[in-house]
Amino acid sequence: MRSPRRYTMWRGRWLRSRGVADAVKTWSRRLAGRLAPGRCLYCGAVLDAPGAGESLCHRCAPFFAPRPGGFCPGCGQLLEDEAAPLHLCRSCRDAPQPWEQLAFFGVYQGPLREVILEYKLQGRLGHTALLAACLSRCYRLHFAGGGWDTLVPVPLHRTRLRRRGFNQSCEPLKGWGAQEGLELVVRGLERVRPTPSQTGLHKTEREHNMRDAFAVFGEISWHERNVLLVDDVFTTGATLSACARRLCEAGVARLGVLTMARAE
Repeated sequence: MRSPRRYTMWRGRWLRSRGVADAVKTWSRRLAGRLAPGRCLYCGAVLDAPGAGESLCHRCAPFFAPRPGGFCPGCGQLLEDEAAPLHLCRSCRDAPQPWEQLAFFGVYQGPLREVILEYKLQGRLGHTALLAACLSRCYRLHFAGGGWDTLVPVPLHRTRLRRRGFNQSCEPLKGWGAQEGLELVVRGLERVRPTPSQTGLHKTEREHNMRDAFAVFGEISWHERNVLLVDDVFTTGATLSACARRLCEAGVARLGVLTMARAE
């Protein structure tokens, strides 16, 4: 039987050796990250200046530039001039949305649409980093410094979540949100009943489809929270409006909407 003194010495040596091994692994990963060439998150091409913070090559970057303006911050209605200042359209002035501000990374077309569809329908999880970068840039452009403190993704029903394996509105939020001081509340909302696909439905049909589809998770206190509701694509706003109503009923202090894309 090992004596207490010998056991203590043995355990101390084991812990020290384990600490050295962990340190070696950590520094090895850091060194590999510095020496390995950075690659474009879209096409995979080697970047010209690895380690400088770039995530896209010069050929792909123009397709993933955030839209600076030229849209209504209520419904996302697009204007011809992308650089035009944000201002509410007449419809949103007459009938305000349940959120105070909406912003999206880009228009749902071209490579951005391709990436979102591949990610959502084909499970191309390699696109997570690119979509996370898009959401992060959109947040910094339109929301940073505005006092927001919570991210809430639009949920999937549990049957669809099991089938797909991930929530496309949630996975890209992991990581950058915490760096911006935002708490990610994964189960802030629940989809309490399965809903048919929204594809091909008109606005009124979508609204009917979403009626009573969501509920607020009961164990969270929403008072004094400044919430950004996050989805992949804003089309008619039926899904986001249904979620927003539940959050407003729960007593959130402020509510905004952040999406990857706005359908034309």
